[in-house]
Amino acid sequence: MTDSDSDAPPAAIFDFGTHTMKIGYSDADSPRDMLPPCVFRTHPTAHGWVGEEPGNLLGRPVPYDPRDENGAITNWDDMERVLHYAMYDGLRLAPEETDVVFAHSPTMSNKDREDLA
Repeated sequence: MTDSDSDAPPAAIFDFGTHTMKIGYSDADSPRDMLPPCVFRTHPTAHGWVGEEPGNLLGRPVPYDPRDENGAITNWDDMERVLHYAMYDGLRLAPEETDVVFAHSPTMSNKDREDLA
C-alpha cells in the first residue's frame, strides 16, 4: 500500500433494494442512511423531489420509482436525481472524490449496468 492509497477516502456503497436504497461507506459496519429509491410528486407531470418531504405540499405526494418490478431502470432522469441526492445530500460527497460501488438486482440488464457506471 502506498501513502497515497492510505489517504484515499473509503468507497461509497449504493445498495439498491426493492423498496429501500442503502447508502454508506465501505469502512462502516452499517449503512449511513436508508431512503426510498423514488422521486415524490404531487402530480405525475410535476418536477418532484427526492428525500425529505417539503413542509408545504399542495396535494398528497406519490412515490415514482425509476425502476420496473425487475429492477430495470425505466426513467434515467429520475434515477440520476435519486443518485445525486444520495451522493451529495446523503453521503455529502462528490463522486469524483471516491470510488463508488453499486449493488443492484441480478436481473438488471447489461445496458443498465453500463449506463449506471
